[in-house]
Amino acid sequence: MKYGLLAFAVPAGILGFGHASEAQVFLTEDQALRGLFGNCRIERREKILTDEDRQALLKATGLHFPESSFTFLVAEHNGALAGYSLVMNEIGKSEPITFMVVMNPEHRVVDVLVMVFRESRGAEIREKRFLRQFQGKQSGDPIAINNDIVNYSGATLSSKAITRGVKRALGLLNHFYPVSRSTQTISPAFILPALPLPHQIGAFRQVRYMMGTLCEIRLYAGSSAHASAAASAAFSEIRRLEKVFSAYDPGSELSRVNRDAVTRAVPVSADMWRLSRAAVRYARATDGAVDVTVGPLLKAFRCGNTSVEDAFRRVGIGKIALDGQNRTVRFMTEGLEMDFGGLAKGYAARRAAEVLDQWGVSSALVNLGGSSIFTQGARDWLVGIADPASPNRYAAILSVGSGRAVTCSGTYERSIETPAGLASEIIDPRTGQPLVGLRAAVAITASPVWGEVVSKALLLDGGARSWAQEYLLVAGKPEGPAIDAHLARTALFT
Repeated sequence: MKYGLLAFAVPAGILGFGHASEAQVFLTEDQALRGLFGNCRIERREKILTDEDRQALLKATGLHFPESSFTFLVAEHNGALAGYSLVMNEIGKSEPITFMVVMNPEHRVVDVLVMVFRESRGAEIREKRFLRQFQGKQSGDPIAINNDIVNYSGATLSSKAITRGVKRALGLLNHFYPVSRSTQTISPAFILPALPLPHQIGAFRQVRYMMGTLCEIRLYAGSSAHASAAASAAFSEIRRLEKVFSAYDPGSELSRVNRDAVTRAVPVSADMWRLSRAAVRYARATDGAVDVTVGPLLKAFRCGNTSVEDAFRRVGIGKIALDGQNRTVRFMTEGLEMDFGGLAKGYAARRAAEVLDQWGVSSALVNLGGSSIFTQGARDWLVGIADPASPNRYAAILSVGSGRAVTCSGTYERSIETPAGLASEIIDPRTGQPLVGLRAAVAITASPVWGEVVSKALLLDGGARSWAQEYLLVAGKPEGPAIDAHLARTALFT
């Protein structure tokens, strides 16, 4: 997950707790809540733990709950539930780490915010590349170091403390607010109204957690009701496509294809067919630099239960057979898995923009996780490009015209442990090895799907410059970002 456009910023503040003079203070509770929930009403609900509660929680999570009570911070907007937050205090090496776990109505983690850190070492765990691993987690996930969470090298005890606290927070939420059947089904995204953007007449904004990331829609409309209905319809389309392309949901269409395609030709939906066919074309066009069959390699590096050499032998777009007459997908080798990653985000961004157009929206920006952005309508939009060496700081700002996709691939957000140390989770399918070094590639194209291909190819191979209408290469350096830009239509501010 890469940031191109920041959805919101949370200011630093002061929070007193324990050894205040030794603590690194990053956020107050109020600042964290305002940054996440805006003007939503926050209700504090204290829950007293009985012995029966503790036994049930121990059975559900395998963890202990010695505290006497917990206070849920429940966010509501116009009577509709917006989400839950819990402030957790978990011991690192010897001192408590105070952090907030934010969860949505579907009981998935939206964000983790470190508020106070009191140890002399290990504060790196507040960085996004570590904390973003928890986004989308739910109680049924392992949520364990060296399983689905990668330890931050040099901050092992702090990493374990955050991981433990997130698992405990989800356990508490499920125990005191059991999820109903209705929240387990796919429902339209009418949850919050579109909120007006400050100092911009007719501009509105909605943010949702989908496709494993924060998704944002900014749009211009004649009224809040029009903006809310249009944005919610677009988010419903993104949610529908998540059920098609998710590599983490065992009930998704992609998971079904990955399970069954090795034994038989699997009929697929129109969306799956379009993107599968496009993925084959793109893999061939890039000589294998962008290949959706990289799934076995990702698993091998993340979990370590398969040798990288064995996984590498399973990778290759030529091992997929597509039957256009019957619209089926068949795998020609065992252990093959597809993972569409950014291609699915680009596809969803385009479809969301089409829905907004159908709703008569005059101008909009669809931002899926900051890595896949698409503009629609008559206005230009400002898009910030992160500095790879300091992702919370902009290396540049672009002024992007209508009907343009801005896609970003970077090595700095997600990392994996390798024998040589931490490396990027972006793997070159041609070599089977993860990328090293701090850098990002941004492509400006007419199609967000093609943009995902170009930005990834630019990151892997500088020779792909000729494929992009416009591009931006950013290298993270201690003295500041180094920028190589080719922008014929897009204004650049540094």
